[in-house]
Amino acid sequence: MKDKFISTFENYTGEPESNADKISELTNQMLDDAIPHIRKSIERAIISGAIDVDGWDENHNKMLIPKAILVASLENEADQYKADGTSFERQVKKDIRNIKLFL
Repeated sequence: MKDKFISTFENYTGEPESNADKISELTNQMLDDAIPHIRKSIERAIISGAIDVDGWDENHNKMLIPKAILVASLENEADQYKADGTSFERQVKKDIRNIKLFL
């Protein structure tokens, strides 16, 4: 008899979700968890003094500093997922390079 509780990885029909669905769900959960950290790092970058916020001119290269802050924040967050120093490091880097070719 089927358990009365449906697994996290089962859809409303009771059929198990595909691996693609599971991966999507886990990836989206990681993104949801990362967003508050990214927002905090953006605020830290702005108040850090690493950039000249007072010299920013909204009429000249308006997006230059915001883009730099966003890229730095995203890269900083991404570093924790790269598996550096683990036995999976080579495979993760290979997968990242491959995925970037399709984005």
